[in-house]
Amino acid sequence: MLFYRGDYKKQTSGSCKYAEVKIIIENKNPDSGDQIFSWEVSNDKIPIEFMDVIMTTIKGIIKDYKKSLKFRIVGGSFHPVDSSAWSYEIATFRAIENLVNFSTS
Repeated sequence: MLFYRGDYKKQTSGSCKYAEVKIIIENKNPDSGDQIFSWEVSNDKIPIEFMDVIMTTIKGIIKDYKKSLKFRIVGGSFHPVDSSAWSYEIATFRAIENLVNFSTS
């Protein structure tokens, strides 16, 4: 089991961008190649409206990954004004970039 955390915090010209995602990745049956997704986050940590962008981002990154894994979205945080789908897409990417050996830094 591996724990990954990604965040995105940026302030530009008076507006801010904010998102944080915490993901646990577990190895499953190595022969199946299936990916399983589990949303275990309370609505006060990450509103359900951001679930789709987080799951879609993970699926897009791992689409060619052949191992069977379980992705558990277990936590994070948001800001009622500064969080957006785009911020969660970046935070999710940052959370699992090490899985696919890709780093932007």
